[in-house]
Amino acid sequence: MMRSDPSPEVQSLTCGEPPETVCTVRGFCLSNYLTSISALSTSQGQARTIISATRFDGLSKPRLLDAYSGEGGATRGYMDAGFEVTAVDISRKALSHNPAPRRYVADAIRFIRDHGAEYDLIHTSPPCQRYTRGTAAIDRSGYPDLIEQTRWVLEDVGRPFIIENVQDARAHLHEPTLLCGTMFGMVVADDDGRLMHLRRHRLFETTFDLQAPRGCHHKITRQVGGAYGGARRDKDEARLVRKGGYVPSVAVLRKMMGNLYSMSQEGIFECIPPVYAEWIGRAWLRTTTPVA
Repeated sequence: MMRSDPSPEVQSLTCGEPPETVCTVRGFCLSNYLTSISALSTSQGQARTIISATRFDGLSKPRLLDAYSGEGGATRGYMDAGFEVTAVDISRKALSHNPAPRRYVADAIRFIRDHGAEYDLIHTSPPCQRYTRGTAAIDRSGYPDLIEQTRWVLEDVGRPFIIENVQDARAHLHEPTLLCGTMFGMVVADDDGRLMHLRRHRLFETTFDLQAPRGCHHKITRQVGGAYGGARRDKDEARLVRKGGYVPSVAVLRKMMGNLYSMSQEGIFECIPPVYAEWIGRAWLRTTTPVA
């Protein structure tokens, strides 16, 4: 089956090339585009139909677009599941850590609009700062609210998709599935040898059936490890005073999140563990019948 490569007008950052060779996609009026497809959906009086069939022919790797990819926790997981992944983000710095063989500095919504139909599956992780508890004490109005806009463009393109976000974004997602580190047995030893597990609840809206591997398994007797900025890092205070979790050292953090040794601390704080994406990718593959 013939597949078209992404447009040459958007330059690729391939492994080994310096980030400076990547061009940012410009000249796109997001508000006008979103207004037009929203009006179209309203005039039709019905929800858009998502194409459930795939173009995947079963002979080559299925193609996945990882939009708002960051440093690539999801990217790596989908690659582990057997996908050919293209990563898109507005940050050159983040993409320099991303393991995808094709990486584009671009607006995620525009890239999905222009190239989304070239992929078998699209994963998106719109910015979470609008909803996360880490920004609850400050004015959130300056953070982008892109979940609904991302869904509009995904539905307009018509490919199977995933929208990922934090637990407090549940009201903005359609029947999401929750994944947690304890569902995957994500346990590591801290610097002092004490075992700690990763909770890291994340929600996933999908256009295909997605089930969690099991329920959360939070042991009261086991220390909780976190992976987010602005958190307390004093293990003694966490264990003896608050009786809660804390963010361990960077070395332990990388192991706890799935051996993310190529990522920066900031990248780890913002990503999902690769095992989440691998689980989702394999779930989609189980529901897919290759096109002859």
